[in-house]
Amino acid sequence: KLHFLFKIYDDDNSGEIDITEMRSCIAICTKESSLELKDVNNLADTLFYKADADESGAISFEEFYNILKPFIDDLEINPKGWVIPEKKKKLKVQIRELTDKYFSKKYLKNNFVNIINAIFFFLLFVLVFFIGIWYYRDTYVALMIAKGAGKC
Repeated sequence: KLHFLFKIYDDDNSGEIDITEMRSCIAICTKESSLELKDVNNLADTLFYKADADESGAISFEEFYNILKPFIDDLEINPKGWVIPEKKKKLKVQIRELTDKYFSKKYLKNNFVNIINAIFFFLLFVLVFFIGIWYYRDTYVALMIAKGAGKC
């Protein structure tokens, strides 16, 4: 993971990251944020001088590794997922996973109020639909259905 990230920062493939490469990478990473160029350069300078432990003016891979070692578990770079799509699950498996999720006791308990509201509004819709059909019972069937659904 870190070798891949280091190669991204090392534009000239020199085996070290200099301040210019650090600034350009930070600028690209923060392009869509509201940071101004001055802020980006300050951020890049701060990160660079913190990482450049031997003060050589360039960051070696060892220095890069040492500064990012505490965060290595948070880096999620998996190019395999970019090229190989996930295998599709069979429909029965998908249905089984959904029913296990949405009909579990935990889900029903956590969403009890929402489920009651959905049932209430569904029953209210059915009631209004049948009232519309009943009110227009002396007309054509298509008109009855349309009026019951509130479309005319």
